[in-house]
Amino acid sequence: MKRALILATALALTTVAPAFATERMTDSGFLAATECLAYADHRALESEGFNTDALREAVSDNRYRVNPVIRERAERRADQIRRNQPFSESGLQSLRDHREESCAPFFTQGLVQRGGSASS
Repeated sequence: MKRALILATALALTTVAPAFATERMTDSGFLAATECLAYADHRALESEGFNTDALREAVSDNRYRVNPVIRERAERRADQIRRNQPFSESGLQSLRDHREESCAPFFTQGLVQRGGSASS
C-alpha cells in the first residue's frame, strides 16, 4: 500500500512538473530575445513603456543553458544597440522600427506588452 502511494505521488509530480519548467530557448530565440530587450531598454526609447518582464525572465532562465559563444554574441549585439544614439527624429523612428521588428514574435507569444512599464 505504501509503495502504491509513493508511485502515485511520483507519477503526479512528473506530470505536473513540466508545466512549471521553463522551456529551453533555441540559440536563435535567445539572440532574438536579447535584441528585443536591448531595443526596449534603449535610453532613447525607455519612456515608451514596453513591459518586458516575462521576456526578461525567460532570457534570465536560459542564460546559462545556451552555448557560451551564442551568449557572448548576444551580449555584443545588445551593446551595439545600446550605443546607437539617434541624432534626429528619423534616427529615433529607425530605433522604434527596429524595436517593433525585433519584438514582434514576443508580442504574439505574450512575453512583451506595449503600454506597460519596462524593466531595466
